[in-house]
Amino acid sequence: YNLTVTKTATYVSEADAYEGDNTMSTARTLVLNAPQAHSIHTVNDQDWMKFTPTSSGYYTFYTGARNGNAGDADMMLGLYDSSGKLLIYDDDSFTAYNAMLSYELTAGQTYYLVALAARSNAVVPYYTVAATRGIMEDQYDIYMDERSVTDNTMDTAMRIDQNTPTAHTLHSTSDVDWMWFEV
Repeated sequence: YNLTVTKTATYVSEADAYEGDNTMSTARTLVLNAPQAHSIHTVNDQDWMKFTPTSSGYYTFYTGARNGNAGDADMMLGLYDSSGKLLIYDDDSFTAYNAMLSYELTAGQTYYLVALAARSNAVVPYYTVAATRGIMEDQYDIYMDERSVTDNTMDTAMRIDQNTPTAHTLHSTSDVDWMWFEV
């Protein structure tokens, strides 16, 4: 038998509402705890954001895909200081090929975050990016100063669903991750 593969259409991703953000100098403001919906709508598109913390401490920046679908986004993040020096970058340390990085920031100083597709020549039709205060070891362990929101007890166990992978991190020898599921 013969098999023929023919390309019949070209996928086009639309620009997001923040476009015009392709350089550090055109970065758009990222607000704490207010996720933004973005796209990598052309090959080599970059989305730059700026963030100025009001208090010093650790902050976490992360990307997410639509409904947790890993096929929607494979993202990388880089964090820069105001002089353009790369402070930290990440590829794939969060769930489903998403990026996550935590860094200690100084109040009143502006930092720049760049998000880009992890695969060259890739278009990402939809992803989210967010900033939160504290160190996020995984999506279930967020440490904020002396308080924490964790999955470290039976009472705070996270639900897991059949055939839905979840990523956790045992970030210390005393860390315990509790989960529950229905049979």
